[in-house]
Amino acid sequence: MSRFKRNIAIVIGINDYRNGISPLRTATQDATAIAHLLKAQHQYQVKLLLDQQASLDNLEQLFEQLTKSVRSDDRFLFYFGGHGIALNGEDGPEGFLIPQDARLGEVSSYLPMLRLNQALSELPCRHFLAILDCCFAGAFRWSSTRKLAAVPKVIHKERYDRFIQDPAWQVITSAGSDQYAWDIVSDDRGEVANHSPFALALMDALAGAADQSPPPVQASLREMD
Repeated sequence: MSRFKRNIAIVIGINDYRNGISPLRTATQDATAIAHLLKAQHQYQVKLLLDQQASLDNLEQLFEQLTKSVRSDDRFLFYFGGHGIALNGEDGPEGFLIPQDARLGEVSSYLPMLRLNQALSELPCRHFLAILDCCFAGAFRWSSTRKLAAVPKVIHKERYDRFIQDPAWQVITSAGSDQYAWDIVSDDRGEVANHSPFALALMDALAGAADQSPPPVQASLREMD
């Protein structure tokens, strides 16, 4: 078995935070653009949740639905763009994703990364990829009970085939467990981009840049003398 029957993605973007939590400027644009690329270029069935759709109750209901709908021959992708936070825990940083209806300082209104990991670990899919674009996203490392695969810089075809055939569990984060993630970026002229720098790089990769090797450098005759 080397191919997947379905490509499924959950894509979440939250700008409209309230209850004392500062709003973001690019998360919904990031999620919308990434969802489009996944559907148009990678044949994913995408469920896009923006702002109020990404409440804590809705996310919990979503996890319950996924356990009933995701199958063993599926490839599943989970993307979250929004606020994140890490608090001190007994075994390391305790990470949380911040739903749209969260209340500042009320941890019970946050989504623990441990809860996210538990929900996703129950899925029977053969390949899973989580992409977290939020502050302190690297804290997910302390929530995971599975061995996270380190992906080499160069993947030869034989290794790529094995990645497809064997079960795989991978996570990409925009920041470490003690780092903030940039929401916007401006150039030398002060012009602000409509996407986070991480999302821009991800969109370039989804559009094909990740599939291209650097062009060979041609040495001049002068350099060879």
